[in-house]
Amino acid sequence: MQSRLVSRPNRFTHRAIASAVLAATLVLGACSSTEGSGDTAITEEYADLNGATTSSGQQYLDVNLEDDHVFTALSEDEAVDFLRTGTGVIYFGFPECPWCRAAMPVMDEAAKNVDLEQIQYLNVLDIRDTRSLSEDGTVVIEEPGTDAHADILAELGDFAPEYEGLDDPTQRRIYVPLVVAVKDGEAIDSHVSTVASHADPFEPMTDEQHAELVGIYEDLFTQAQ
Repeated sequence: MQSRLVSRPNRFTHRAIASAVLAATLVLGACSSTEGSGDTAITEEYADLNGATTSSGQQYLDVNLEDDHVFTALSEDEAVDFLRTGTGVIYFGFPECPWCRAAMPVMDEAAKNVDLEQIQYLNVLDIRDTRSLSEDGTVVIEEPGTDAHADILAELGDFAPEYEGLDDPTQRRIYVPLVVAVKDGEAIDSHVSTVASHADPFEPMTDEQHAELVGIYEDLFTQAQ
């Protein structure tokens, strides 16, 4: 069984309070936008890189989310609370991730296909740590992550991918896009990246790849309903 990276004191003692706070936060977030419309900040966050290129000259895929997209932004602490007390789906990613740009419109489509009203979203670009393996086989944290990042990894457990290159299955990392189904405060399934045959994230998926990913997301989302 995987060892947890951090402890979780008083989890059940505070579950009811955290659940109430999370529910109020999500309701207020929904009320802050026009009914039937998606979070415009997320729309703009991804659209800002439309037509842009990476430092190596690769052009990002355009992301033009529909006005009624299902994504709702969370803070780090809200994401932790959701994982501990919520039911639904949470997506970890960021606009500069080419795999995220390919996957995000497909998530939106799949969510609407199964009547999933919201996907919680956390931009993880600046919260993750960086680890390496020393010559003697010790895992070294080169750049620390945030406290909330450690809590998120602890809540995800085995549903966070194994940290590559460390030769230790207990070391986990939020590789993106990571989409997690949560039921009553427990992660129950996850999917990372797009599909195995989609080798170049700067190229659009084929119709077959698109359909495969829609099916994966629909199955994942249904588990959280």
